[in-house]
Amino acid sequence: MRVVALLSTLGATDAVTGRAVGEGEPATALPVPPNRSLPGIASDSGAWRALTRTAPGADAPGCRELTLRASPDCRAGGYPEVSVLVELVAAADFERRTGNAVPQLRPDAPYGGRQLP
Repeated sequence: MRVVALLSTLGATDAVTGRAVGEGEPATALPVPPNRSLPGIASDSGAWRALTRTAPGADAPGCRELTLRASPDCRAGGYPEVSVLVELVAAADFERRTGNAVPQLRPDAPYGGRQLP
């Protein structure tokens, strides 16, 4: 799986390495399995930046979208490449675009029912 994050101040970024990705340039493969998750977007400090729409600080830009790509060179079976675009949008934008209401937050849910930024 290859993951490219579109960051508000850095542009297209390889989520695995934290480095800029040029047009048509492949991102680093994250082998699935054994990996089953991506903790965030790698940073130069070795920490992971959160996948949040709103920038949590000056050194951690917000993420506008993620492009996930599974391709024959990083998964078995020789299937054609599959690409999925995930846009991170505000609740009101989601409701306007889809016509579906965002469920009410529950205090007993993970994260104490807080909506992630």
